[in-house]
Amino acid sequence: MKETTREKFMHISVATIATALYKRGLRHQVIQGVHPVGWKGRNMVGPAFTLRYMPAREDRNGIEVFRDPEHKQRVAIETCPEGHVLVMDSRKQAEAASAGDILVTRLMKRGGAGVVTDGGFRDAVTIAGLDIPAYALKRLLNHKMRNDVTAGYIVTDVERLRGPMQQVTDYILARGAEVGGSEQAEGARQPA
Repeated sequence: MKETTREKFMHISVATIATALYKRGLRHQVIQGVHPVGWKGRNMVGPAFTLRYMPAREDRNGIEVFRDPEHKQRVAIETCPEGHVLVMDSRKQAEAASAGDILVTRLMKRGGAGVVTDGGFRDAVTIAGLDIPAYALKRLLNHKMRNDVTAGYIVTDVERLRGPMQQVTDYILARGAEVGGSEQAEGARQPA
């Protein structure tokens, strides 16, 4: 891609580009439902370098397959040309991670222009802090464990939540007292 072309695309909205492509007969050129993992304040522009994930059998594809330096995921990170966007087709399966912070950091250091997946990114909080545009269908905090993609990060037990909820309530009421007066805050504590 010429630098002048890249610079022009940096200032054109996705909607405008999608409409121009639609007028030329390309009707399915946008990955639906993805969101920025951490907005970088600029467009993600570059030729696509693609990786397609295939369904894995959990009984046959353990963690050891990822240790292989010839694993397709590693090969894609290491061969994605500088200035290109790594586009990962994960079949809209967001419950398993398409990549994590180590691979996305490596892509960034190698000069990748960005990364997008119709799946999920593990370590999304870390990826959001990197200086590379990243878009995903779902932002995960960790690996998938059993059928729970949150692996304990989401607490639904009311008794375990009671203490943290009280801390939040106390904080809000204390700030309300600073802003609206202590009588208003004390009145809010009284049960109805």
